[in-house]
Amino acid sequence: MARLPLALIVVLAVWCTPALAEMTVAKRGDLELRAREKGGRLCITLLRKGRYYQGEACGSVPRSPHRPQLVEG
Repeated sequence: MARLPLALIVVLAVWCTPALAEMTVAKRGDLELRAREKGGRLCITLLRKGRYYQGEACGSVPRSPHRPQLVEG
């Protein structure tokens, strides 16, 4: 799980245009990290292979793609 903060920074760096649908932003082994905008907030969902839900956290959408944003679950 030490790679989750790194993956979150990658998500926020890529998040320069609003996405209409959920997108996969990182994969590691059987884990998949997805991001989407929901109600004006950035939501990160962690899935295990086979679409087994592991958790979700939401936070405000960053003002700049170069500025990391902390999303707590």
